Amino acid sequence: MSQKIETVFKYNGKEYEFDVSDAEYTEKLEAAADKMREEESKIPKTGLASEIIKAQCKLIKNYFDNCLGEGKGNEICTEKNKLSVCYDAYESFLLFVKAQNSAIMQKKNSFSGFSNRQQRRAATKANNKK
Repeated sequence: MSQKIETVFKYNGKEYEFDVSDAEYTEKLEAAADKMREEESKIPKTGLASEIIKAQCKLIKNYFDNCLGEGKGNEICTEKNKLSVCYDAYESFLLFVKAQNSAIMQKKNSFSGFSNRQQRRAATKANNKK
């Protein structure tokens, strides 16, 4: 029985194709995370709260642009700079990616159970005794 891995991120009534089992998408995810870490280090830790909020929203919107395509950050988080909206969207996307990774690991673990030579021999012997 095969479990289907959800490859469409659904948020605010819109759908975005994203599949971490595809190397191209994973490269985008890795590059977006690297860029996010780099940009995050430039966000001021002190100063006007409004400027810090704008910078953090921009950080998350850029992340979506890098993962899902240009303009997707504003589409997902809206054009406003509301930090709670950006954090909710980011968390939702991370949970989506985590669920994909878990499903892929389950498939990998299932497959690896059949790829071990000793296990295949034992299964063959068991079948031959029947």
